[in-house]
Amino acid sequence: MSVAGDCRLMLSHATSTVEIEKYCGQYQIMNDVDCDIQNVIDEIGIDENSSEYSWLSEQELYMMSEEHGKDELTTQTFIRKQQAIDQTIEDYSHVLHELNDRESQTRRKHLRSLASLHYGKALKLFSPNDNPLEYLRLLIEEVALADFELQTCNEEHGVQDKD
Repeated sequence: MSVAGDCRLMLSHATSTVEIEKYCGQYQIMNDVDCDIQNVIDEIGIDENSSEYSWLSEQELYMMSEEHGKDELTTQTFIRKQQAIDQTIEDYSHVLHELNDRESQTRRKHLRSLASLHYGKALKLFSPNDNPLEYLRLLIEEVALADFELQTCNEEHGVQDKD
């Protein structure tokens, strides 16, 4: 059913003369729009079964369902609402960035204590040999640092940790 057909359906349910006049005006506007669209479709030569025709129909429905300002006041209201939504998104992105920074700092702070904890365990296990302990301490620090760098790199690229 066309847009003009929808308006005719609304006309059949109108009860007062004011409503009928209002719907008659809307019917005339929608009928003109329908005719204009059909003229453009005929001019371009779009077949009703083509993807272009279905795209035009979808756009027509989208434009009808989308809220648009009818005058300057409602348009300004919609603009303010959109700006408020944009500001909220920007605020949340700043909060998210701050939380990521705080998490990274906390992780770095605990990394040293974890490395020293592993070093202490290794020291208890291999106390008779001095040379392997130093090697083990360096190895543990390198592994912990490499793990931290890998996690930081994954976070920067949006890869989730599967642990």
